Amino acid sequence: MKGLVVTNSEYVSLVEVKELIGKKGKIGKKVVIFDCEPKELCDLCYFGRSFSKVIELLCYFKFKNLEDIKNKIKINDFKAESFAVRCIRIGNHSFSSTDVEKICGDAVRGKVDLKNPQKILVAYIYENNFYFGIDYSGVDLGKRDYKIFSHPASLRGDIAYSLLRIADFKKKDILLDPFCGSGTILIEAALFAINKSVNYYNKNKFAFLKFMNYEFKDKIDEESKIFGTDSSQNAIIAAQKNAKIAGVDIKFSKTDVSWLDTRFSENYFDKIVTNPPAFSNKRKNEQTKKSIEELFSNAKYILKPKGTITLITQKPEIIEEIATRNCFKLKKKTAIGNHSVLVFKQ
Repeated sequence: MKGLVVTNSEYVSLVEVKELIGKKGKIGKKVVIFDCEPKELCDLCYFGRSFSKVIELLCYFKFKNLEDIKNKIKINDFKAESFAVRCIRIGNHSFSSTDVEKICGDAVRGKVDLKNPQKILVAYIYENNFYFGIDYSGVDLGKRDYKIFSHPASLRGDIAYSLLRIADFKKKDILLDPFCGSGTILIEAALFAINKSVNYYNKNKFAFLKFMNYEFKDKIDEESKIFGTDSSQNAIIAAQKNAKIAGVDIKFSKTDVSWLDTRFSENYFDKIVTNPPAFSNKRKNEQTKKSIEELFSNAKYILKPKGTITLITQKPEIIEEIATRNCFKLKKKTAIGNHSVLVFKQ
């Protein structure tokens, strides 16, 4: 059988699928497809961090229009006591999600139960790519249960984790987020570092539990060196509460980015990974530029000689200019969704 994960960062998810279930995958647009067994899809739901959906593929193809979907969809080996169809549609189409759900429902034999189905079938449509199968996750895996106390600029959990993997964060690295907000990047790093599932405290939410027997097996380590600072006391309090809910140990402190060289010792950090303040208006832009300037200036002191700074932003050209001025070189440039990710080295 074939499985599929829906993701904002295909290459990170490709690596994660290989790490978690030992299978090589093939990248599509916002998806990774791979050969698998049913239990392995359950493993991906529970242990995965970089994707939003895990699906057992029944069929997939490219299409031109709604009629083309109707003609191409073929379901042979699907069995369930009851089912319902959901559609996730991204792109500009001349049809609605409801239209797709009706066509898919007509193609499947069995009892329809929209309120409490044994299996949820999902049609995932990205532009002219159609993927249809059994939803093992049942929920958006990119959302995190620990994010009770939020921040306006907070990243989704799957995006924060993908950012860390692009930064080449290792489990023993000493990490700093100097604009930590509500702590998402740091919590994802800490959970990854100690091998703790992001779903550890909510094992009952998965759709596969209605049709699979699955034993949750955890092997948790207890050490990580993760630090977070922010100029806002409210942000620090929110981050501390979220970290407590997640069950991870992170050292937070209210520290403005201009004081990092007095707060931490020389050559201390392996990695700095952060989502800096956004560029929004002229006055805000000048404040953000100043903060990023101070970050790079102080990073020369607190980073190890081979340390790196990784930032996610919608204004990469401004950050590249500041980094160059502070003698940092661009090591890697990629994207997660509509955001650019920049990795700098000294």
